[in-house]
Amino acid sequence: GAAGPVLEAIRRALARGAKVGFAVDNGVNTASNYWPGVSLRSLSLQAGNRLELSQAPPGWGIMHHKMGVFWHGAEQKAWVLSGSWNFTGGASSQQWNILTEIQNNAMGAAASNEMRELLSGRFYSVPEKSTAHDGARFRLAGTDRDGWMRFGPFDGMYGGSNALTDIVTAIGGAEDEIFFALNKLTRQDVADALIQACHRGVTVHGVIPKSDRSQPANASYEMYERLRDPANYATRNRVRLYEAYYNAERTRFDNNNRDLVHAKYMVIDPRGARRLVIHGSANWTASALVLRGSNDENVQFLPHRGMAEAFLAQFARMTDGMLPW
Repeated sequence: GAAGPVLEAIRRALARGAKVGFAVDNGVNTASNYWPGVSLRSLSLQAGNRLELSQAPPGWGIMHHKMGVFWHGAEQKAWVLSGSWNFTGGASSQQWNILTEIQNNAMGAAASNEMRELLSGRFYSVPEKSTAHDGARFRLAGTDRDGWMRFGPFDGMYGGSNALTDIVTAIGGAEDEIFFALNKLTRQDVADALIQACHRGVTVHGVIPKSDRSQPANASYEMYERLRDPANYATRNRVRLYEAYYNAERTRFDNNNRDLVHAKYMVIDPRGARRLVIHGSANWTASALVLRGSNDENVQFLPHRGMAEAFLAQFARMTDGMLPW
């Protein structure tokens, strides 16, 4: 699995004298020895330099981050890791996931502020959790405009200041192409924005796992069927939906494996002048993108050519979406 090597890496960092904090959801067993003799709890109780550990209280929402911020003191540089990747064996070897690793101190400051809230016990269920860092802007090297990060919980207002509004606005500005890989899509406003993009002549390619959209009881079933229905389109240009490959060797397709596509991203105009990658921990649901008091989440908006090319390559690896159609 993945938890064991992560625990051992934390143990070694603490032994070197690094300051380490770790925030987990309430469903994580902090006493589990995924690595012989090492658990999150034991590291937080050890003598000397110990792990700063914080766990979300039971509640309706979840601490859904998959994020780390690493400050290299001597270099005075921050590296931010963020993605769809849970620290499990399944996520590492049986799902399609993606993780960004970005060196940017402004992004690092925003991520650090979020981590400080969590390490101080202020999770999604605590009204006093600060959202001052939500919407923090940064400029990546090689770009000519700012990127930004959103952190949930959000304001709870449809059309308000939140990640959902930013996503719908970004889709509305697409000029040429959209590619998306979403573990869950339950928002009609997103589906309708994609359909409207097709009406403008934008080519839209997407993938949602069969386990989340093949049956009426599945969370994404309604929006998947909405995207498939020809009656919702004014022209013959429609969202093109693909099956993900089941394995890295690309010998067979999705056979209803749970969360085979676990990614949560969209790439807008990846070969255009105003490319944008939208990516993070959040599933594209109300609880992850708009509601107050639901989930702790992060969503990155990255106007970066290299990132767009990397995500496009991942889409091509995962599906046949880059083949001539």
